[in-house]
Amino acid sequence: MPEPAHSAQSLAMPDTRPPCLATIEAVPIGERTVVTCRGAFDIGARELQSELWAVLDRSATGVDLELDEVGFCDCGGLNVLLGLRREALGQGKTVTFRTYSPTVERLLELTGARELFVTEHPGRPEDARALAAGAVLGAVPAPASGVEEKPQPAGSS
Repeated sequence: MPEPAHSAQSLAMPDTRPPCLATIEAVPIGERTVVTCRGAFDIGARELQSELWAVLDRSATGVDLELDEVGFCDCGGLNVLLGLRREALGQGKTVTFRTYSPTVERLLELTGARELFVTEHPGRPEDARALAAGAVLGAVPAPASGVEEKPQPAGSS
């Protein structure tokens, strides 16, 4: 007897997403929230993105990440952190690193991403808005007149 042209198998695709091997713990401290991250930050860490964004939404000025218990971090994990930073800047907030493991430090060094998460005044939302507008924190502002005044050598007028 011939077999039917179609199969009775389900057409639903199996869930092939990589497992999340990282955890986070958030503790509000004043206007900021400290987020302690543990485990492996790889492509599976995308599963934490909605939780991280919810933590950011609940903070007044942003989040400070403790990454010293992250034993592995690759570009997938870095993308999660960069996405959190982008969302924070859109809200006028910041994301800073309080601590990070040697593994995370190496990735930040190789990619040049460390500077994206460091601010001089992490608790000041006006700095986050300035960063979102493309300003560089720590830069010396131009004089109000728009003309830089230079000291004159002694004896000249």
